[in-house]
Amino acid sequence: MALPPRPSAVVTGGASGLGRALCIALAGRGARILVGDLDEAGARETISRLRGAEAHFRRCDVSKAEEVAGLADEAYERFGAVDLLVNNAGVAVSGQVGDISLDDWQWIMGINLWGVIYGCHHFLPRMRATARGHILNVASAAGLLSAPNMAPYNVTKSAVVALSETLYGDLAGGPVGVSVLCPTFFKTNIGKSGRTTDKSLGPVLEALLERGKIQAEGVAELALQGLRTRRPPHHAARRRARHVAHQAPIAERVPQTHPQGDGVAALAAPREDRAPGMRLGLSLVGCLLLVGACRDEPIRTDPKVVEAGADKATGPKLVFVKAPEGDVVAAIKSAQADATAAGQRLVVYVGAPWCEPCKHFHTAVESGKLDAKLPRIRLLEFDLDLDETRLAAAGYVTKYIPLFALAGPDGRSNGKQIAGSIKGEGAADEITPRLLQLLR
Repeated sequence: MALPPRPSAVVTGGASGLGRALCIALAGRGARILVGDLDEAGARETISRLRGAEAHFRRCDVSKAEEVAGLADEAYERFGAVDLLVNNAGVAVSGQVGDISLDDWQWIMGINLWGVIYGCHHFLPRMRATARGHILNVASAAGLLSAPNMAPYNVTKSAVVALSETLYGDLAGGPVGVSVLCPTFFKTNIGKSGRTTDKSLGPVLEALLERGKIQAEGVAELALQGLRTRRPPHHAARRRARHVAHQAPIAERVPQTHPQGDGVAALAAPREDRAPGMRLGLSLVGCLLLVGACRDEPIRTDPKVVEAGADKATGPKLVFVKAPEGDVVAAIKSAQADATAAGQRLVVYVGAPWCEPCKHFHTAVESGKLDAKLPRIRLLEFDLDLDETRLAAAGYVTKYIPLFALAGPDGRSNGKQIAGSIKGEGAADEITPRLLQLLR
């Protein structure tokens, strides 16, 4: 979603931390802002930093449906329409299940989950009625991971991710959009305002928050860039930190987004509009300082065959061919002709450098491990980040990667494909029999 000139925005939890940073970033884009929070003094401080931008405060306890309804009423009365709703208000509870009181469970569920549900419930119908608007739900990397001693927080953030992914499918093709932001560690007041059964966890959390290489201001900028481009801001993130990018089902996301070292920020943002049933397109950019975890920029090379290194006695080798730039259909038809001349079957392969199963499959091919199992196969390789739009135009779309698809004589997808895999080194072994079945 490209924000219009002087967009109208509602930000919950705008009195401090990421909420304040988002308000400041929005004000820099000429936004009119309604800040919702329980902390009036903090919200007033936020407004004082907006350099004269039109901004208003409304006291709002997001755990109460009627107060969120009132926030929506005021927003539409003031602005006529809402271009961006940021469901940002959140708290933390730590400790072990069984030790954490049910009152604390209810407290965090009311704010972190019900607050988001109420926001979507009360704003979304009006966004549909005005045919404009975007919802940014702030979750956390905890919504993709399951760190110990954080069960209530993990549960609420996982639910926010699931809600957002569902909404993206529900809203596909329409004028209203949704994104989910999944930060890792950056400095906020969440540790100070949180509840815990183990006081020793507080200093550990504070230390992790302090170590983040991208703080709230950077996360806010990346989030708004993601809204503008409708794609995750890969290049902006790369300029700030070595990172891993990932678009995949949860089973594939976990290893590459675990916040070891200096976790910075993760962003899930929708891609281009798609019809229901096509790929959800929620893409995760996990800014993690993991040496060697990714390449700094996408690399477009000239088409060339990358052969596996097996012994000649094992028979014809499984090969990768980098797809050239330009028309996908023309590239596939040309590759079909080359494969036929070489006595091979062509399979269209779509991967990405951030997809863990893709990396394991690549390694297996390059080692020659799959030559005997998958002989006489030529894989025409596309990079999802670089080629997604032109692939979709030729019918090659999917929820998950890696994608292996067969082409018809016209070069377009014939509808036969397999997609996704398990995490870990067993990915190649899991893909192989499915690929053989596809080729039968």
